[in-house]
Amino acid sequence: MRILELQKYFIGVYIILIGSLVIMVVAFLGCGSALMENVLLLYAYIGSQIATFVLGLVGACVVLDFSTYDSSIQPLIRDVTMRLMNNPQHEGSREILRMVQEGIGCCGADGPMDYINMNKPLPSECRDSVTGCECCHVIGPHSSRQERRRRDDYVQIN
Repeated sequence: MRILELQKYFIGVYIILIGSLVIMVVAFLGCGSALMENVLLLYAYIGSQIATFVLGLVGACVVLDFSTYDSSIQPLIRDVTMRLMNNPQHEGSREILRMVQEGIGCCGADGPMDYINMNKPLPSECRDSVTGCECCHVIGPHSSRQERRRRDDYVQIN
């Protein structure tokens, strides 16, 4: 995770974990206050339940902000992926990019056209696993004429 610089993503997860631990501790406070019939402790229990609910809500919002489409972590992932793609001579970069593209099923930062725009060959992870066609993922049936022309130029060069 350090290589992909995704530490920001886990901030929300940590907030939710801390909130969960607080809820476990607060449950004992609630049991104790009910057992002793102490009104002040019951109010403290209610207040802490509300606070942990808000903490969990904040954690969930942070996780959603960093994990959905057009989230604030996407530009960071795009930059790291482009940096890895621009550094193919480094074995570590190649291996990380291969693992990410193979494991997630993606190709490039924004798609296979990243490789074509950079005049680099598509790695085997980006090819169709059945046909081996490198263009199947790049150019679909609804592609524009310009994309098809670019693909044809790329195929002629290689």
